[in-house]
Amino acid sequence: MMSNRWLNSTLKYSNYLFVLLLGMFFFSPTTHGQTFVSIPLEQAFNISGSLDQEKQKGHYVLEALEVGNPMPTDQATYSVELLGNERKTIEGFNFSQEGTFSYNLYQQVPKSTVGFTYDAQVYLITVYVTRSVNGLDVEVTVKNDQKLKVESAAFTNIYVANSNKEKEDHTSGSLPNTEKENGNSLNRAGRLPRTGQLKENSWVIGFLILIFALELYRRKYQSNHRK
Repeated sequence: MMSNRWLNSTLKYSNYLFVLLLGMFFFSPTTHGQTFVSIPLEQAFNISGSLDQEKQKGHYVLEALEVGNPMPTDQATYSVELLGNERKTIEGFNFSQEGTFSYNLYQQVPKSTVGFTYDAQVYLITVYVTRSVNGLDVEVTVKNDQKLKVESAAFTNIYVANSNKEKEDHTSGSLPNTEKENGNSLNRAGRLPRTGQLKENSWVIGFLILIFALELYRRKYQSNHRK
């Protein structure tokens, strides 16, 4: 009789334990699965001429397309800054349930873009979270504007130095001041007779010399006859 009671009690508690373990497996938010998410982001800066490294910055924004999508912070957008040719990964997500989560990743183009050409591509990031016997499994896909799968969100920015402006500055600094030179030429023209004027006045000078010589000859002739 005692053995039957003990057996029934043991079976009863065993059933309770089985139900408890089953409930923990199916209904508890399992977090020991593959929940690590890393979104690769890279920037390339093609430079023609010279450009300070401080100006080789790119500002990138990760934007959740649905309310409630996990983010590295509590904000609906997350910003990342890259300098020059640099590569980073966006991390810090906390996926605790199954689902499909979509994001846009794009570059925030600055207002002043003289000499710059910024990559305006928008990448679609999709995170697929599924449950398996080991917990949560995660798959991340990155698609470009052509909806093609790529390994990372890659942006290429271009800078071309304004060579025409540099040439103009150099030329303006090396050329003489034509207005000043013209003014000096006009002043010199007011002080000195032109070549044409000298030719026009030469016959007058010659005529005066001839008259002076004739007058000297006349006086000398008269003086000899008086003697």
